[in-house]
Amino acid sequence: MPWDGILGFLAGRAIPGVEMVQDGSYMRTASFRLADNQVCSGWLTVSHQEGRPWLALALSRSLAPALPQVRDGIRRLFDLDLDPAGPARTLEAMNACRPGLFVPGIRLPGCFTPFETATRAVLGQQVTVKAASTLAGRLVTLLGRPLAGTPEGLTHAFPEPLDLLALGESAQNQLGRLGIISARAQCILSIARGLHHGELSLTPQANPILEMDKLRAIRGIGGWTAQYIAMRTMGYADAFLDTDAGVKQALPGMSARELRRLSEAWRPWRSYAVMCLWNSL
Repeated sequence: MPWDGILGFLAGRAIPGVEMVQDGSYMRTASFRLADNQVCSGWLTVSHQEGRPWLALALSRSLAPALPQVRDGIRRLFDLDLDPAGPARTLEAMNACRPGLFVPGIRLPGCFTPFETATRAVLGQQVTVKAASTLAGRLVTLLGRPLAGTPEGLTHAFPEPLDLLALGESAQNQLGRLGIISARAQCILSIARGLHHGELSLTPQANPILEMDKLRAIRGIGGWTAQYIAMRTMGYADAFLDTDAGVKQALPGMSARELRRLSEAWRPWRSYAVMCLWNSL
């Protein structure tokens, strides 16, 4: 996806206090627990110059000890390990549905940290994108690590799974006061528990089919959410959200079954096809 496209996608889903897009750059906070259990926190900026085949990364000095983790997070978030020729060879056929539907250079917006993106996905169930961002911002204010010396608008690091689990029996009530309904609070806590105890692995190295099965076993997580989380956190290239409102809007008049049949020609790059469909709206 061209830089402006992926930047627009992230801007529309930015978590207040944690992320923002400003002057054509992506800015965010970051916090890492190092090998010695020390916490390293700060902020970073990612920018792109038109015509240049790379991204420029600037970060606060406080994040220097976590430079490898920062680099890996940015590579995941902007899908930098992709060879765009791979999806292009298959997805150019999308133009048979509608001229210009395939986006040359398409990339899959990933995640900086899996728990953050998975939480944001659960909060986005059956509410608007803006409402989900508002709920995520409230969660950050309650449990996120406050940061000093950051650019205006960046105030906290996103909570770790343990921060939610530390709430104990009061977790559901405290999240409820933020406007997070009980079912979604339980989903988020289950994901936090799974990640903290190593029972759930939302990384590119894990098997996405197995991890999606684990996600669907959590009450309140269905096929759409499981596939979306796998697509964003694991870089799963072949997710297809056949029940998604945007996908249906991009290809009107088709049932979910017809969409699935059509998408078979787009394997193994159907996640990228979904991004093309969303981009067409």
